[in-house]
Amino acid sequence: ERTKVLGAFEHLAECGDFLAGLSDLMQECILAKPRHKSVLWLEIGAEATRNPEVCKTQDLCEQQIRQALTSLLERAKAEGRIQPVMPVADIVEAMEVIAGGMFWRRATDSSLDTDRVGETFLKMFAGMIRPVSNDVVTATTGSRLQSETV
Repeated sequence: ERTKVLGAFEHLAECGDFLAGLSDLMQECILAKPRHKSVLWLEIGAEATRNPEVCKTQDLCEQQIRQALTSLLERAKAEGRIQPVMPVADIVEAMEVIAGGMFWRRATDSSLDTDRVGETFLKMFAGMIRPVSNDVVTATTGSRLQSETV
């Protein structure tokens, strides 16, 4: 799974529409996954609190994902594709917390409206990174919303 996520970040770096690429990534890596994958993520997290080896592996995985996302956003910033309203490290940390919450809710709430949650997250993220574009792509429908952040 980690290799797949890291590969998806590389694809996102080349994507012409940054938010559309992020939407695809979020769908593929979190929202469209079967619920049992989120349950497994929770079980691994719980085991990491008891087992130092599992903790080490989980920390390494999260560190690699954090570094890849940080590099991706820093590259987009340097290329003028985004104009973040706060330090990239803060945005990445917020994204990590929100993604963890999405996994948690996906595992524990069988009625979770992943389309609505994904769209809301993407709007929040767009406000943080301020993509240099007049359009914001929603996380679920691919429809376009006029961005008020740029």
